[in-house]
Amino acid sequence: MRLSSKPGDRVLDAYALLAFFQGEKGASRVASALAEAEKGRCLLSISMINVAEVFYRLCKCGMPEAAESFLEHLKRGEIPVETVSATDRRVLSAARLKAGFRLSLADAFAAGLAAEKGVPVLTGDPEFRAILEAGVVDVEWL
Repeated sequence: MRLSSKPGDRVLDAYALLAFFQGEKGASRVASALAEAEKGRCLLSISMINVAEVFYRLCKCGMPEAAESFLEHLKRGEIPVETVSATDRRVLSAARLKAGFRLSLADAFAAGLAAEKGVPVLTGDPEFRAILEAGVVDVEWL
């Protein structure tokens, strides 16, 4: 089911937010997308599975305070990103993508959400190349 979207709407995967929080390559592109979303010019979405991935990766790289702060800011709506729950339908969609392509389960959730919304995934993760080439989703590369 594709929903109506505006130009600039995107799904974020964990790679994009981690690049932003850690000041890595592509951080400025993510910052620009967040600024556009803050102004209401686009909608950025993220699966709660990818939220969990951002959290645990920040913790694992020695940034537990940043991980907790991320969750708190997201919960208070201070990060202009719509969080999307993992419903049964979304879980099965991700499972089908995972079964058909070499990508992590968390990436399958991001891809499935992007396909559902009919918007690209904002990422720098090379795992998305195969599903892009198969025409499953569009990718906006960092």
